[in-house]
Amino acid sequence: MMKIMATLEDQFAKELRHCPLVEKTARRLDDHRRGPESDDDAQIEKRTQNPSSPYGH
Repeated sequence: MMKIMATLEDQFAKELRHCPLVEKTARRLDDHRRGPESDDDAQIEKRTQNPSSPYGH
């Protein structure tokens, strides 16, 4: 039973990786984990417009 569940989880994970929303969310999480030094130009520009907030809100 556990082997079947593991196989189903692997298959589900493979299918999810191709979903655009999942890919976008994964990229955002990766960017967030890396920290502000890896921000793209748009994020840096937002931050300079509102320097009091580290996230440009």
